[in-house]
Amino acid sequence: MAKRKSKPKKQRKRNRTVRLYQAFFAMKKAEMYREHPKGKRFFPWLKLTLITPWALIWRWLRKDWHLFLYFAIWVVIVSCEVWVPYLMGLMTWGTDASKWWFSIGSACWIWWAGPGTPFLAICLALTVATDAAVKGIKKAISKRRERRHGKDKQAIEAKDEGNAKGEGEENDR
Repeated sequence: MAKRKSKPKKQRKRNRTVRLYQAFFAMKKAEMYREHPKGKRFFPWLKLTLITPWALIWRWLRKDWHLFLYFAIWVVIVSCEVWVPYLMGLMTWGTDASKWWFSIGSACWIWWAGPGTPFLAICLALTVATDAAVKGIKKAISKRRERRHGKDKQAIEAKDEGNAKGEGEENDR
């Protein structure tokens, strides 16, 4: 019988979502290389690089509205450095400065939403952490309720058993 090779310690089992994303991206990239000649691959590659992560995130988030809500909240919080130029542009509405403030805000937004920045990874990590924390809190609350109701049921049963034996009828005299 042949001896099986063991996996190296550094090679860990990857998250299912990451594996699906990598497989999807590799499939689309191979499809792009088949369909487009060598000189005309830049724009399909750019579209694949910019849109694919957002499309996969949308597929993941639309399954559960809680995740979508957490993600939207974290996107708004993490991208708050864009708000200041937009607010300044609104305050200076009608002047040449407003155009400048809006362009600065848009440039910041484009920079953070780009594929080479950690914006998406930060928002996803915060979304997953928030979801895990909320689930943990809900689980702890439900356990506490079960314990409390379990003690209440035991106390009621003990009182009922005492009444059945005649011990709890002291007030009837």
